[in-house]
Amino acid sequence: MDGQRASLPSGKQRTLLATLLLHANGVVSLSFLYRALWDDRHPANPQSALATCMTRLRQRLRGLPGDISQSIETSPAGYEFNVASDDLDLLRFREQMQQSRSAAADGDLITARNALVGALSLWRRPALSDVDSECLHGGILVSLIEEHLLAIERRQILDLLLGHEEEIIGELQILVQENPARERFRYYLVLALYRAGRSGEALEVYQDAITYLREEFGVDPSEEMRALHLAIVQRDPDLVCASQTRAGCREPDGSEISPGKATLQPWVGTRWFLGVVRRERSNPHDVTHARVRGDAGRAARARAAGCARPSGRPRPPRRRRPAGGGRPSRAGAPARARTRKSQRRR
Repeated sequence: MDGQRASLPSGKQRTLLATLLLHANGVVSLSFLYRALWDDRHPANPQSALATCMTRLRQRLRGLPGDISQSIETSPAGYEFNVASDDLDLLRFREQMQQSRSAAADGDLITARNALVGALSLWRRPALSDVDSECLHGGILVSLIEEHLLAIERRQILDLLLGHEEEIIGELQILVQENPARERFRYYLVLALYRAGRSGEALEVYQDAITYLREEFGVDPSEEMRALHLAIVQRDPDLVCASQTRAGCREPDGSEISPGKATLQPWVGTRWFLGVVRRERSNPHDVTHARVRGDAGRAARARAAGCARPSGRPRPPRRRRPAGGGRPSRAGAPARARTRKSQRRR
């Protein structure tokens, strides 16, 4: 607090403080505070016990630098802890996550990544590790862990799009071990290994994913994971890192592509990356907000929207209907087959 380390209260007061800060700038109902403090073992008079605990908490906070005890407000519905975003790591984390989303939507992936690095640096140890509350460790802690993992996933995507695959392989290996059921980490690890020239290891990770998912859940890898495996086996050129293909690339007007703007390739992470941003927009079909530069970016947007074919597979010419209407005849079809059809129609 105010740049100084302070000794926070323990026991029920610590649990109460954690509950209020987890819902900062919002009213926490009395019933939820009862569950957070005592779970299903409420005292005979929980309202009186809560008031006593709150009074002691305010006394402890009054003795800390900055005297934040006045930030706790009482209302008929419960209690509210008013705090600025710069004074609480959780709010700062969410604010920097939003900054990252905005930068990514504008195509500035370097700024987006830097904002994520700053957000993730605020996680110094496991959340609520020193708070004794089954209620908080149930739903809220699961939600916090999910927020943290999503931030890590977004940073991995940005690292891949910016050509940092070799730097993230070790971290991805640890993440896969700690979160074996989280398929996206396996996806990014397979891709990073392939881009780093370690195709054999990439295929081993894919086989490990198949074994784990089948033994634990009885399912196969997702369509994206299978498509990535097929692309590796076929050595699809679209898997080449964006940073390797960006050198010498120019815009249609001849200007050089800015190094701060990454070129999304039609494969890597594009579907998941655009999917993450799609879910944060009101229009689920709007992919134009990802302002990707160059031909590869246009192919990525088209492919993510489902209106492009894989590279190297030209779209077949459309068969035109004859002027008189009816179905178009198939050139080269056996005359016998056409005769049989005409007989059946009769």
